[in-house]
Amino acid sequence: MTLLEALVVVTLTVMLGLIAFPSMERTYEILMLRQTAEVLAANLRVAHADAIDKSRDVEFSIQVDGHGYGWNEGEARRVPDAIDLRMSKGQTIQFFADGSTSGGAVTLASGAHQVDISVDVATGAVSDGQ
Repeated sequence: MTLLEALVVVTLTVMLGLIAFPSMERTYEILMLRQTAEVLAANLRVAHADAIDKSRDVEFSIQVDGHGYGWNEGEARRVPDAIDLRMSKGQTIQFFADGSTSGGAVTLASGAHQVDISVDVATGAVSDGQ
């Protein structure tokens, strides 16, 4: 193998890496956003179940910095720094003992991508926009 052939192989490898890496980074960002949305939706369902199970109101809230959430029956949880949380109606969703809620939506955003998770006012059903 000559030096010229080796340089051509190295150049092609570097070019392929430069093309593939941004695509992998975007894929990782989307995967992280979807996984975080699934966990958040599951925790909203747990907060709703806690309200019904314990026959008392539960307040689900987003932390002021937009990188964490929790409810009065559960521990505070953080999301990755690359993901921002926003809530449609202030910073809380109330789950009532009768199964109803104040309703609302939580938006998770990372870069150009976002996922909306909504909580139905009448039933407390949690649905994600994935």
